[in-house]
Amino acid sequence: EDDGSLRLQWTRRARGGWLWKDGIDTPLNEEGEVYLVGLGDVDAPTLIWQVATPSLHLASSAHSQLKSDHIGQPIWVRQIGTAGSSPAALLTVLA
Repeated sequence: EDDGSLRLQWTRRARGGWLWKDGIDTPLNEEGEVYLVGLGDVDAPTLIWQVATPSLHLASSAHSQLKSDHIGQPIWVRQIGTAGSSPAALLTVLA
């Protein structure tokens, strides 16, 4: 962002709700909407955030600190659902 903050956004997956009746939004078909956003190795993340919307916003101070401490590390997301978690999807690499 212009102020030095970092905004990450992604599109949630439809998990089992395959009919797209209204052509606008796919059904969640889960008990809730939960994502894990991680920094570093997928199997042993350095940092992790749990969010209830398909986005994560880091203030400029937090973004600067992450870049300073973890340059070159990936930030990824997993959708968490009743049947388990999705494979991790790469959002960005800190640069």
